[in-house]
Amino acid sequence: MKVVLIGAGSYVFATTVLRDTLEKHRYEDELVLVDINKDVADLMAAVGRKMAGDLGLKTKITSSNDRTASLPGADFVLLSASPDGQKRWRMDFEILARYNMANQARECGGLGGLSNALRGINMAMNIARDMEKLCPNAILLDVSNPMPRLVTAVNQYSSIKCYGFCNIAWRSGYGYLWVAETTDRELKNIHAVSAGLNHFAWLVSASDFTNGDNLYPIIKNTIKRRRDREAAVMQGWLREYGGIVMGAIDHHAEYLPFQPEIKYNTTPPFHGDAIERERQWDLLRGIAVDAVDWKTQYPMESWEHPIDFAMAIANKKNASFDIVNLPNDGHIINYPNGPVVEVPVKIINGKVEKYPEIKLPGKTTDLCIKVSAVHDLVAKGAATGDLASLREAIDIDITIDNKEVAQDVLDKFLLAHEDLLPKFN
Repeated sequence: MKVVLIGAGSYVFATTVLRDTLEKHRYEDELVLVDINKDVADLMAAVGRKMAGDLGLKTKITSSNDRTASLPGADFVLLSASPDGQKRWRMDFEILARYNMANQARECGGLGGLSNALRGINMAMNIARDMEKLCPNAILLDVSNPMPRLVTAVNQYSSIKCYGFCNIAWRSGYGYLWVAETTDRELKNIHAVSAGLNHFAWLVSASDFTNGDNLYPIIKNTIKRRRDREAAVMQGWLREYGGIVMGAIDHHAEYLPFQPEIKYNTTPPFHGDAIERERQWDLLRGIAVDAVDWKTQYPMESWEHPIDFAMAIANKKNASFDIVNLPNDGHIINYPNGPVVEVPVKIINGKVEKYPEIKLPGKTTDLCIKVSAVHDLVAKGAATGDLASLREAIDIDITIDNKEVAQDVLDKFLLAHEDLLPKFN
């Protein structure tokens, strides 16, 4: 088995891939860490080899800045990268601010999410094209944003199968902790189901394993009684759409019209500034030379664990996953087949299987369908170079009120990022 991680320079995600792969699964096959910055890829590989040595594993861990040299023979390719993320976000913010549309500087939705998707999908499709040639049977596991748009593009416009992983609907790295806390129950006794779209999921059901109590009414009443900013927003959406938000309200709001209660980004929505990144790299350098104990001094925590998914498939195991992004094929029964949705899945003997019938609550179905339509058009435009699809996406996007100005902004985005968007040159 061979696993390739593209974006090994992510000190948040790459370290959890190492820990999940080595410590949790005691993987002893091949792991290749790829990044355009060879120095950070080398450092992450050194950290991995130190961890493997401490665990008594013989895992083959190598590093590279050459994607095409790394992909042959891969079984799983993990993607955790954002092309020039912070720099490009600032460029978008400056353009939007000039047009008095700064609240559209979003990571996943609105005009900012469209621009981010253009760059991310161009990257993802280039990787998918390489995979078609070099490892055509490999599966792409994505943690990059805007996730639904990247996963849609790869699945619809290449022959590569792609799944997305983002556990923001948990609100923690440990399961539906928010449900347990809201209902005053132990997490181990909670069974909750969320579904919808990535960064736009809704509570479908919640119950207590020990006595079968339906916890949905308790959660609903608790939200109604609270008097804080988050609850006020949740109460409004509960009245308007009939659903309970799962995940951060500011993430959800990226796909909805402007609301004064929401905190829109004014700085790049990526992990850490330059000072924090250097601090993390110092810690990793310490691990590599055995000056820092990786087990106690470096937490290596993240919410996404696609390696668990890969291992279940590769080893033909049975497993359950609360949150996976994949094309709808009856996973949500009151939703069209085709668009990428976020749902729980089961893996049975290494095969991805549907969860029992999942149905979105209230008016959230219609709302998610509107958001999905934008996802699909952006994915099509970015993957194929179809400018008309991008313009149509703007026309139907409920987050954008001034359509005429938004079309001008799109032209400015395409010009500003033309070096990363060859299909539109």
